[in-house]
Amino acid sequence: MPADASALRSLTQQVAAYCAAAGQAEHTYDIAFAVEELLVNAATHGRCGLDGPGEVRIRLERAPAGLVLLFEDDGQPFDPTAHPDPDLMLGADQRQEGGLGIYILKTLMDVRYERRDGRNRVTLATRAQPPRPG
Repeated sequence: MPADASALRSLTQQVAAYCAAAGQAEHTYDIAFAVEELLVNAATHGRCGLDGPGEVRIRLERAPAGLVLLFEDDGQPFDPTAHPDPDLMLGADQRQEGGLGIYILKTLMDVRYERRDGRNRVTLATRAQPPRPG
């Protein structure tokens, strides 16, 4: 699909439907957030200096401990696992702009990155949810 943020509403609905059908509704927010963050970053930053809108591939599948999201794009190389975490002790007006979404992703999910065949390949795995009281 094109690296275009206009597809977010449809993708979010598809994520919610998949999570519910897979019995993993508790992971809907994490997966939807990851898709939004990665798609917007690919569309906004990944195409700098490249022609055309670019392409992303998104696959969501069950895993023994939850769900795994595979996100690929053909943009500029970008390793989110190497991106420095923001200094949250600084005020918002003192921090460098950007990077908060990637930081949140890394706190919500297990993230792996590789560059393969000219594509960024980010694999995100959900973590077990703590039991809810009551």
